[in-house]
Amino acid sequence: MSEVEKKIGKECVTCGNKMYPSHTRCRRCKGLKFKDIELTNGKLISYTILYSTRSGTPSPIKLGIIEFENGIRTISKTLLDDTETSSER
Repeated sequence: MSEVEKKIGKECVTCGNKMYPSHTRCRRCKGLKFKDIELTNGKLISYTILYSTRSGTPSPIKLGIIEFENGIRTISKTLLDDTETSSER
């Protein structure tokens, strides 16, 4: 299995709102100061496999919704292999 890329989120210094990806202003309080937070212990909430992609794009593409221990969710390519997804085809 490939090494997993570390994800870095942001936490608003003013109100504590956590976000990924980062934004110029906090969506909750409009604050401008942030500190980096490492997003750890991600859990796969749901996934989909795209078999029909635009011309020139390799397929299938496996996308998943990942929820980290601090509650942040993001969509990312997954590292699922064919044995983990074969029964859902």
